[in-house]
Amino acid sequence: MRCRRVLLWFAIWTINCTASKASPYDPHLPDHDPWFEGWYTRVLATDSDLSFGILTGYFPDQALKEPSNFAGILIASSRTNSTRAYQHVPPNITVTDSDGSPVHKQPAKLGDPHFAVHTADKSCNFTANGTAFEASVTAEGAKVTVQGHAAGMPRGPHGETPEGAAAYLPFLHLHWYVYSLATPVTWTFHDPQMTDEPLAGKGFAHMEKNWGRAFPDKWVWAQGMRLNRSMSRECRDKTPDSPEAVFALAGGPLPVATPWLGSAVSVLPQVWLVAYHSKLSNLQWNFRPYDPTVYKVKIDACHGTFRLNATRWRESLVIIIKASADTFAALLCPTDTGFRNGSVHSFAAEAHIEAYMYHVWPLSHAGWQLVEAQDISNVALEFGGQYRC
Repeated sequence: MRCRRVLLWFAIWTINCTASKASPYDPHLPDHDPWFEGWYTRVLATDSDLSFGILTGYFPDQALKEPSNFAGILIASSRTNSTRAYQHVPPNITVTDSDGSPVHKQPAKLGDPHFAVHTADKSCNFTANGTAFEASVTAEGAKVTVQGHAAGMPRGPHGETPEGAAAYLPFLHLHWYVYSLATPVTWTFHDPQMTDEPLAGKGFAHMEKNWGRAFPDKWVWAQGMRLNRSMSRECRDKTPDSPEAVFALAGGPLPVATPWLGSAVSVLPQVWLVAYHSKLSNLQWNFRPYDPTVYKVKIDACHGTFRLNATRWRESLVIIIKASADTFAALLCPTDTGFRNGSVHSFAAEAHIEAYMYHVWPLSHAGWQLVEAQDISNVALEFGGQYRC
């Protein structure tokens, strides 16, 4: 009997250890054609006014009309108030487990990522081994490297995806996973046309990935962090503190494979996934349609504005984002035919956020009451597909 218990314990321990070496951030296996996968990391520097993003994606072993591989850099400075895109089409992208072996199974729901992404021309290298990761992208002569050693601030408990249980719906053709809303990192950036020597510093990284058939016909994505700018630069360098507030959102028509709808895609219901975490009032709000959440959204890409109201039960969140039209840069995106220009992206947006809670007592003061308001600078804002101006 004791021997059975030991064998059972050993089996459970083995399963748990195996499962822990996987994460939705890990590579997935294609389950239809076309099918892509891509990783995106955006860094907000704590010791300068820079923010930048690195992107890589591929359509594995697929013959498409447009390029099937992509690597890119986005960078902005609050002094120039503009966003620049460096884009590159590598000849190939190889994705493996961290030990170099081919990806042979779908990743687990829990655990730390273990994988590697490489290109033959060395324009992109990305390795994740547990909570340590290193990434570099070279495009149009510029190069960015990012290193980190912690998963940082997860979007939800137990590494849940923004989609939650909806991630298992078989008709969804696009998925979104946020690995971290804010991970401490070190970074370098060098563009020989801008500076003789590489720039280097520290910051916080937002880390996510997408996989599926293609990006939808239209979408909006946004992300931001409010750093403790009242602290001196020297103190910020010595204090590995997380941002005061972070948010990330994405949405548009329900991402299902409906090429036959054409311009009638507007008949699909809109789906918005929103996360807002704040130290000020100890908020960790994650909104999904099935909470249930009621959304009111207004999109005007021509004026660079986006407004979202998300309300459920006793919680209500208002996010208003604005960016000047001349701060956007065009970016390649995964489509049914490969990577092609599909969105405009700004790192120079401003966000105003208000969080409310409904109070029922005392009756004389029942109603929605403001919990906190935050203004966030250097916000990333993307209008995609038919939402572009």
